[in-house]
Amino acid sequence: MPAGKRHSVRLAEVAKRAGVSTATVSRVLNGHAYVSEAVRSSVLAVVDELNYHPSAAAQVLASGRTRTVGIAVFGLVPNFLSHELFYEILQGIQAVASEAGYDLQLYATPAAPDLPLCRRIAGKRSADGLLVLGELVRPEFLEVFHAAGLPVVTIGKRETGGLPVPCATADYFQGAFAATQHLLRLGHRRIAAMQAFSGWLPDAERLAGYQTALVEAGVAADPALVLQGGGDRHAAFHMTQRFLELHPDVTAMLAMSDVMAFGVLEAARALDRRVPGDLALVGFGDVPSAALVQPPLTTVHLPKVELGRIGTELLLRLLQGESVPLQTVLPTALVVRESCGGHM
Repeated sequence: MPAGKRHSVRLAEVAKRAGVSTATVSRVLNGHAYVSEAVRSSVLAVVDELNYHPSAAAQVLASGRTRTVGIAVFGLVPNFLSHELFYEILQGIQAVASEAGYDLQLYATPAAPDLPLCRRIAGKRSADGLLVLGELVRPEFLEVFHAAGLPVVTIGKRETGGLPVPCATADYFQGAFAATQHLLRLGHRRIAAMQAFSGWLPDAERLAGYQTALVEAGVAADPALVLQGGGDRHAAFHMTQRFLELHPDVTAMLAMSDVMAFGVLEAARALDRRVPGDLALVGFGDVPSAALVQPPLTTVHLPKVELGRIGTELLLRLLQGESVPLQTVLPTALVVRESCGGHM
């Protein structure tokens, strides 16, 4: 053998040294249960002795598994990798996948995802299972994955069209309820709510929490005080300007995302309305920059890293053939900072 070149150990050499068949070596390396402990120990000792590293391609062919988890984000913002909320969820996904020995594959999705894209993702089968995130996920997308037999878990999105697709999500209702209660305790009665979209389930749950807190406090839930910010900072800025000019008596607002809350802050400054002096403001999400804006934003904390972790754990359990709950709901928590004007 020429100097400097390493001999590539083959599966047959491991089998010959261990005195077993190549099929037995494969069963040991793939973790099959039907191998005696004595044989398993003998094979693994030879693997260590010969420094054998099985071919990844061969393992895929033998097991039908890629040891890869796919991630598809159908979100409002095409450059979602820079979005603070998704970035934290991805941290949780990566931690669990890495610990379990899985690679990650990110599927690029356009701003307006369509069914052909979902069919391409399902048809490639380059991942063992798929984590699906984002505001623009539709039940018909999940139907494509389900029909292809691709194991799927959604993170944040629980609208599945009746499909048995597990979801890791947060208690949006309780978060909005607690935020509105806090504003009520501070003495506010004209409290507006800014949704991203009407009819989007997470926002519907937030709206229900807001309305329930008002009703329980004896305050009428005025539909005129619910506005749509489009989930976008720029859109929220313009919507808030028009809204506050029409409703100067509003003294507090719950924005159902921190991104929209940042737009509300800019609009209040443009109108010379002090936050929190003239307008108390609460966001939703607790992205890292929420603590850095001026004034620092009171917001509802979403357990984003934990959502990524739980969603990935559910998917890995599915890949092992386990039954998992269809909904895992994590708690939220109100983080009080300066933008609401009180620490009650």
